[in-house]
Amino acid sequence: GYSGDGVMCVAINRCEELLNVGDCHKNATCFMTGPGNRTCLCNSGYTGNGSACLPINNCDDLTLHGCSNRALCKVTGPGKNNCTCNAGYTGADGGICSPCGESTYKPSPGSEECTSCPANTHSEVVASVSVTDCTCNKGHTGADCHPCAAGTYKDIKGSGDCVVCPVDTYSAVLGAISETTCEPCPEDTSSGSGSSAKSDCKCKAGSLGPGGGPCTVCPSGKYQQGSECVDCPEGYTSSPGSTSEEHCQEVCEAGSYGPHGGPCVLCEEGKYKATPGSEECSGECPAN
Repeated sequence: GYSGDGVMCVAINRCEELLNVGDCHKNATCFMTGPGNRTCLCNSGYTGNGSACLPINNCDDLTLHGCSNRALCKVTGPGKNNCTCNAGYTGADGGICSPCGESTYKPSPGSEECTSCPANTHSEVVASVSVTDCTCNKGHTGADCHPCAAGTYKDIKGSGDCVVCPVDTYSAVLGAISETTCEPCPEDTSSGSGSSAKSDCKCKAGSLGPGGGPCTVCPSGKYQQGSECVDCPEGYTSSPGSTSEEHCQEVCEAGSYGPHGGPCVLCEEGKYKATPGSEECSGECPAN
């Protein structure tokens, strides 16, 4: 274990010799254990007998990498690793990973924050990894989740269609979420399904007025013709709200009575009726 001329002896350092013979692996360190003796130990991050040293993969062993089941282990070097949050979870590398809350998502591993769902959408999925979990809110529809048009509503979440308001109602609300937004048309007016304004409530046939009312019913003896109420022909009458000349019925002449349109009955002997109409003969002839 020594060398010299016998007068002076020096301990042999086998590690210096190794620089030439290369007994230790390139990723190992030589340690002198005594005169003429040495050992080779793998460097930190490597494993082996010193002559052969392989890099340690921490990600193969939970006791080495220490990542939770919400994180992804990533090798950063021999015996080294990082823990990055999985898709659907957020947090600093090596820290606590929290799930993305409702109406947020995160499609890839890393420390980035969760992304909010697009406008007019929501998601009830916790730890979502995809924007496809974001579906339309109530009152919104279509691939872009646009608001339901006036005259329609949607009272459920998801991809369903907007529903039109029933006949004789209207709604001016955009993005309506309930049928209660469909208001009834004013009295004596009517509208088609899906009407979007009060002015869509038109006066019913036989009456006149602006859209949304008020409406005036054509009186007895008249009928609607276009935008006005016109008189029935002479000797004819009609019920209030008539819509056609065909509704005009002949009136019983003076001296007779009966329903409009007949048959008409002559006044009985001793009675009279001086005016046309359906009323019975009520006049009594004077005595003698």
